[in-house]
Amino acid sequence: MDVVIRRATLSDTLRAVRELERKGWECSCPIRKIPKWCKKWEWNEKNEFRNFRGVDEHITYFVKMRKVKAE
Repeated sequence: MDVVIRRATLSDTLRAVRELERKGWECSCPIRKIPKWCKKWEWNEKNEFRNFRGVDEHITYFVKMRKVKAE
């Protein structure tokens, strides 16, 4: 059984990983940094594009963990 952890900051991701490692889980892949871009536009009254305002970048940290079998 795999569990996916997604957090907005690296420190929150590491905190969640360490907590699960104490409970007997292990990482099945390294922590990945996933960027997402969102374009911002200004609109006029007729719902037409008026002006491009820029790009926002949001970063998400992603890791998969699996339960270690107890022997």
